[in-house]
Amino acid sequence: MALLTAIMNRLLELLVMSPEVWQSFYGPERTVLSLLVLVFVQFAFILVPGLLGFWRGRRERTSKYMVYLLSALPEETQNSLVDLAFEEVREIVEARRSSPQHSRSET
Repeated sequence: MALLTAIMNRLLELLVMSPEVWQSFYGPERTVLSLLVLVFVQFAFILVPGLLGFWRGRRERTSKYMVYLLSALPEETQNSLVDLAFEEVREIVEARRSSPQHSRSET
C-alpha cells in the first residue's frame, strides 16, 4: 500500500504540474529515473513509520486483550490471577538462572 500510494502521488503530480513548477520543487527535469527516485524516497517515508506501528501494535495487542479479559472479572479475582501469574514467572526465571545449561551459554 505504501508503494502504491507513492506511485499514485508522483503520477498525479506529474500529470498536474507544469515542467517549470516540477523543476522548482524537485530540481531535475522530469525523467523516469527522477520519478523513480522520488517514488522510492516517499515509499521509505511511508513504510518506516508503518512498519514501526505494525510492530508496536503486535506487541501491545496481547496486553490490551489481557486487560480487557481481566476487566470482566471481579477485582479480587483479577488480583489473584495477577499474583498467580507473577509467582509462575518468578519460578520460571529462578529455574532458568539455576539451570546448568543457562550457565554454560553465558560463558
